[in-house]
Order: sequence, then C-alpha cells, then structure tokens
Amino acid sequence: RKYPDQSEEDKAKNKLIKLQKKGPKAENPAVLEIRTKASAVVENRKNANNILEIMSHLEQTEPAVTASAAITALKRIFSLAIEKHEIDDGVKETKKMSADDQYKLWMTARFGEVVKKLCTMMHHPKGTISSLSITTLMSLINVTWMNTDTRSTDWGSREKDCLYSLALSTLSTKHSSKGVITRLQEYLLYTDVKFHILKQFSKIIGIALKGEKTNAVFTENVLAFLETLSMEKIESGNTFLCKDISTGSSNFKFDPMEMKKSFSNCWIQILKCRINFDQYKRVLLILDASVLPHLAKPLLMTDFLLSAYNVGGSISLLALSGVFTLITKYNLEYPEFYTKLYQLFTPELLHVKYKARFFHLADIFLSSSHLPAYLVAAFIKRLSRLCLTAPSTAIPMVIRFIHNLIHRHPSLIKMLDNEDATPVE
Repeated sequence: RKYPDQSEEDKAKNKLIKLQKKGPKAENPAVLEIRTKASAVVENRKNANNILEIMSHLEQTEPAVTASAAITALKRIFSLAIEKHEIDDGVKETKKMSADDQYKLWMTARFGEVVKKLCTMMHHPKGTISSLSITTLMSLINVTWMNTDTRSTDWGSREKDCLYSLALSTLSTKHSSKGVITRLQEYLLYTDVKFHILKQFSKIIGIALKGEKTNAVFTENVLAFLETLSMEKIESGNTFLCKDISTGSSNFKFDPMEMKKSFSNCWIQILKCRINFDQYKRVLLILDASVLPHLAKPLLMTDFLLSAYNVGGSISLLALSGVFTLITKYNLEYPEFYTKLYQLFTPELLHVKYKARFFHLADIFLSSSHLPAYLVAAFIKRLSRLCLTAPSTAIPMVIRFIHNLIHRHPSLIKMLDNEDATPVE
C-alpha cells in the first residue's frame, strides 16, 4: 500500500482532486451532431431532411455510441410528430395537395422506414442497442395509441403494424433471436402485448409454411419464443402497455379463447416444420405441463405425441406423460398404451438420462388398483430380469419400484414366496 496511514476521508479527497483535474469527458462529435440535427427538426419542420441523415446511422455495423444517439433522437422526433398528428395514414397522394398534407405523407413514410430500421437494429451485436430498439418500438406503439381516437377500445392498425414488424424480425430466417426474445420477456407481461404478438406470430408462421420459407433458423426462433412464453393465469391478466396514464385503466377487451387459438396455431404449425432431434426432445419436455393445458383443442396433438411415443428410446420416454395426459384428461382412446409401456422396459432404459422421470411416470400409470394382476405381474417379471444386467446405481430404484407394485397388489406377494410353485432346476 502506497500510503498505509492515510484515512478513508483523505483517500476520497485525493480521488476527487484527480477527477477534477481530468475534467468532463469530451462527447463524441458524431453524437453531438445527431442531437443538434434532432433539435433542429423539433424546432422547425423545414429541417425535416435531417431525419434522413439521422436514419443513416441505424445500421448493424454502426458503433454503439452513434447508433444509440440516433435511436434516441428519432424516438424524440417521431413521438412529438405523433402527438402533433403529423403522421396520418389517411392522407392520400393527389395532384393538388396542401403543404401540410405533403409533410404528413412524407413523415408517415419515414415513420414506416424507421420502424423497419429499428426492427433490424434488434439484431445489433451490442445488447444495449438491441434493448434500446425494442424499448423504442414499444414506446412508439404506446404513444401512437395514446394519440388516437380509438384508444378507448383496442389497438389501431398502426400499432398492430409496428408489432407485426417486430414479430417478423424476431422470427428471422437469418439471425438467431435468443437475445431479442430474452429482452422481449418484460413486455410479454402486458396482456395486450401478449395477445397481439401471438396473433402476429400465428399469422407469420402460417405465411412462412404456405410459402415454404421456413428454415432451421426460423424454426429455432419460433421454438425459443414458445419455450419462454408463459400462459399461466392469462384469464386474470390486467396489466396493459396501452392504458390511460391518469386512471391506469384500459378498455382492451381480453378474449382468453382467442389467445388460446393463436397459441394453438403457433404450436400446431411449427410442429409441421422439420425439427432436429434436440428440438424434438425440448418440445416433448414442456408439452405436457406448459402447452397441453393452454391449447384450444389438446387432442390436435394426438398424432404428434403418438408418433413420438412409437419412435422408441428417449423420445418415447419423453412422449409418455403427454400421451397419458391425453388419455386421462381428454378421453383419448389408446388401447395399446400398456403394451407399448411394457415394450419400453428394455436394458437400455436403465442407462438413459431420463430414467428417473420415466419410473416416476410409470409408477403413476401402474398405481391403479383396477389393473388386472397378470398385467402388473408381467411388469414385475420384466423389471426383475432387467436387474440382472442393470448398472449398480439403478438397481435400488428398480427394487423400490417393484416393492411398490407388490405393495399395491397384495395378491402378487406369492411371486416372492410361493410354497406351491414348482422349483426350477
């Protein structure tokens, strides 16, 4: 230590003196220029061409400092333009247009370009720029809704178009959107945002399937979004992005069934795409608990789950709970369920990653006292044979499982101690 006897107060004073000597950090000239141009546009619309120069900084190759300044400047310009009603989709181009209408038409076109540019900036290498782009888009949606006559009912066409562009960029066929989806989570807490974004996603996936424009990146982005989306307690959702600031209320008409339909369409359509083995397992892991209860018609998943159940190996183990849920809760008829379950008890079963999950489910499936004794006995015999070649770590679990089966079905106790049995030589 340079000065061991120096007090904490003296150290703080010395640091303050050093900072004062350095002086304030000089701002980036490009940032100052952007701010100056934005202020000129706000003060006088004759300087509106500055918007084009500011927009030129909305590129993924742009440094984070200037990109951030450009996004903030455009947010300021267009928020004010929306409040002044200088952006109007109703203005049509004619030969005899007033100067005011010409300006509105020009600003409306620039607004559309800015929204698309911001959607591109969501994939900027710097996470801060990506977050700022999403925040700005949501802010523009909110400002637009606040300054429309229809705000007492639902989102207008401009708000929906902005969200559609955001959703389209999220489901990119070129860029991974994992970071974007993570940053979107805070906005998915808003009921109106979740409702409308699911409708847009359903629409985009449908168009992509019809046009055969899906690829591995697109599929991964859709699945990543659906994995992180929580549909719990949507019926009681009352948090809105677009709401009256003074009262905190919104007249948004939330339709739970409409949201379930959009959610169902997203899942059913994406499962028609080609998914890899890892994605297959990820879908099956969440399907039973997080997807089936929130589908409009859960039985539409029957073909997918039964085909997965017949694949064999770990895929069948993961599909097991979903198939059983369809049988017990949604009245699916599948007479061969126990036959297929019996076939899954193979020597490889005791070596797979999901064996504990499988035995937990199998214990539930075989817990009914109405099952015939010969059926349960068949499972006990099969498991007993498996123990002969099983790894030592798995044997205690299997023995406990067999014990539970015999305990539930006392008539099978003779399998352990039967005096009338013929001894095997």
